[in-house]
Amino acid sequence: MQIHKPVAYFSQVLTARERQKSIYERELMVIVLAVQKWRHYLLGRHFIVRTDQSSLKFLLEQRIVNESYQKWVAKLFGYDFEIQFRPGMKNKAADALSRIPISMELAALMVPSRIDTSLGRLVLPKASPLVPALLQEGHASVVGGHSGFLRTYK
Repeated sequence: MQIHKPVAYFSQVLTARERQKSIYERELMVIVLAVQKWRHYLLGRHFIVRTDQSSLKFLLEQRIVNESYQKWVAKLFGYDFEIQFRPGMKNKAADALSRIPISMELAALMVPSRIDTSLGRLVLPKASPLVPALLQEGHASVVGGHSGFLRTYK
């Protein structure tokens, strides 16, 4: 067991329809998706879900009348967990990641032309107009981090 250290990461792009849902429903959906993704780690263990959506802290104590919320919550039955509120200001990394704007150039990558399954990566031609934008985003953006030019370029 990794105490206060990430075991793995999970990310998923929301569809246009999912982005139209309320913040509460999106946060609930993300909790369910993450719990399902890490099911093999979480079943049979007590775990804590930390969220910056304060109303979700009372999720398991409230009467849910919205049918779509009921469906999401039903998927959490059988897990031993508690939900803790953590203000976004105290969770700076997640807060910064959730605020990254998707530019038109980067949105074009959502339908990649070629994925190298042996590497598990998107492959772009060196002459692609997206290369400079990706280098800028991964190398010099506020949330991109700095791994060095050569590593970013590879």
